[in-house]
Amino acid sequence: MDLKKNIGVLVAAISLLLFAGCGGKPAPEAYVSISPVMANVAIGESRTFTVTTQNTDFMVSAPEDSGCVESGENTVICTPAEEGLYAITITATADPTKQETAKMWVASPETIKLGEEVNERIEETVRRRQQRQQQ
Repeated sequence: MDLKKNIGVLVAAISLLLFAGCGGKPAPEAYVSISPVMANVAIGESRTFTVTTQNTDFMVSAPEDSGCVESGENTVICTPAEEGLYAITITATADPTKQETAKMWVASPETIKLGEEVNERIEETVRRRQQRQQQ
């Protein structure tokens, strides 16, 4: 066997092992989420969204008239002035492909109350059907 060739292979293997041990780890994956993902808000009232992050900071993107502002660490507060459906998107600054969006439905207090009553009736109907199916 060729001694020079074996020494060269050995040096290359040691170099590779040393290089792999020095910073060869992949960067931790960035993660963002926002909660709640859907909120009903009466005009002029505020809604707080909580942002959870891992290995990143975040940016908030929302329509100007949504009244959304980043408020303190991991909190977005929205105080919309007009009716409508708004999207609040948070993006990881470490990896802009990591995003999550919450929806905020804004209406008059009366409409919000009516919507909540309808949701309660739907949930009750679903519960009753599930109970009947289990019997």
